[in-house]
Amino acid sequence: ATMPPTAYDGLYERLGTVLPLPGLLLAGAVAVLPAVLGLWLPLLAALQALGASRARGADAARALPWIAALGVLGLTLVAPASGHGDFTEYQHRGLPLLYLLFVASSCAAIAALLPAGRAAVAERAVPGLAAAAITLSIGPLAAGDPAEPVNDGARAFFPLQLDGETTAAAAHIRAHRVPGQRLVALPGEPEATLNDTASVLVALSETPAWLGRAGIQLATAAEPRRTLIRERLADLDALAAAPDAARFAALAEARGIVWVTVRAPATLAWDREREAAAFRTARIAVYRADGAPR
Repeated sequence: ATMPPTAYDGLYERLGTVLPLPGLLLAGAVAVLPAVLGLWLPLLAALQALGASRARGADAARALPWIAALGVLGLTLVAPASGHGDFTEYQHRGLPLLYLLFVASSCAAIAALLPAGRAAVAERAVPGLAAAAITLSIGPLAAGDPAEPVNDGARAFFPLQLDGETTAAAAHIRAHRVPGQRLVALPGEPEATLNDTASVLVALSETPAWLGRAGIQLATAAEPRRTLIRERLADLDALAAAPDAARFAALAEARGIVWVTVRAPATLAWDREREAAAFRTARIAVYRADGAPR
């Protein structure tokens, strides 16, 4: 495992000593299911086996979670790498949905095993009991904030601290944006791998960025994408150094950029006092580069 601690730290290393690479890849893909689903995997299998002779409902409904599990295995084995080079990017996106599907199917299987007169009550009660059981199983295991991820990789994203000035700038952009417009955040952050100002603004304003998380792309992407990222970092520097408003607007227009945010202590060369900003706080200013009224 690359994100310890898990319940199976060292398992893949041990398997690698006894299995050839194709077998190791297949074993690793199959292991995703018990690792993600936990007790819900054997529980659903046992419940469906017990109710096979008298289960109510279409067989296709009972088969759905298993068909979905096969789909997850297929994604794990053949999903392509993302544009920034992370080959796991598309492999794990469906896992929360798969977990919920197994929980719901287990609840339905429990209700199906009960006498007909009690099934209607169980169909309403069992989901609530399952949610309570999940909550109780998580709560005692959490040393601090139960929302904090356990593994090292996810913990790097938590907690994401948002300051009121960034959220206010994002709210201004969102209130005035038009679909198709793009934003940039100055100064550029070439070392950013997980979170940066541009990513936060994108999430809060629903406006795509000209460049975000440059560091992870430079570290993992192949050419020609890395060259593109360097060029866009240079574009940010050029915007900041533009000698006047006309040159600033021309550079932005050529790249389809409308919104430019500048975080202190950085400033635009032609507007050190931020007097031309469409929105500003003590530490962040928002400019419209398309000449629209402020």
